Amino acid sequence: MTALTSTTINSLEDLRAITQQFFDDQKVVVRQIITVQTQELPARVIAYQYYGSSEIGSNIAELNGEINVSNLTGNIDIFTA
Repeated sequence: MTALTSTTINSLEDLRAITQQFFDDQKVVVRQIITVQTQELPARVIAYQYYGSSEIGSNIAELNGEINVSNLTGNIDIFTA
């Protein structure tokens, strides 16, 4: 096994610091998924209830493996706001 040079070690340390900063920044902007219970509602209505906009209704349906966006019910996954 070949020993690493100090230049390689420094480069790896720089890469680790940059990568860690990237992931720390992503924690602030990445939406997480939570489970909520809902009565039978269209995905767009659910999206409007949680986000004030119906735009991501189809994304909620897709997240839950639903092709039909018109009637989601029970425990469903949504994105955090």
